[in-house]
Amino acid sequence: MGGILGVALLIVVLLNVVKLEEANQLAGVVGSIAAVVGLAVSLRSMPRRGHVRRHGSDLQPLSVQLEGSLRSGVGVSTFVEFVNTGDEVVSIHWLDTEGNRVLYRRLDPGESYEQQTFVTHPWLVCGEQAGPIAIFQPAETRARALITYRRSH
Repeated sequence: MGGILGVALLIVVLLNVVKLEEANQLAGVVGSIAAVVGLAVSLRSMPRRGHVRRHGSDLQPLSVQLEGSLRSGVGVSTFVEFVNTGDEVVSIHWLDTEGNRVLYRRLDPGESYEQQTFVTHPWLVCGEQAGPIAIFQPAETRARALITYRRSH
């Protein structure tokens, strides 16, 4: 996002220096670049099957009993890769600034996706049948949240 803001600032500066026609052409080119950057970011967060990136660490799951006491706050940006190695469809919920669940993604068994977040944003994982399974609190470095829930047969 910072890169897009930097490009926008550059356009404003160039509008003051370059003729309006040339600036309009430049704005069109920059808009195309911004669209490609936006597409790359959205593709990065799409679910993937059987793909696991290497991360510095795995996050330790927290007790779901903490859900009522957790809230999102202001913090450092980071990334978490949610990896469903279990045998049930799960839903990934962000706990907002008031502690409310906000559904972000559903993952089938074997799927994973990477989520940009902040170190102060807790994430709740719920099983389709099991209900709440775990809460993950992001780390300052890129990390992985392994979802290992297995239904007892």
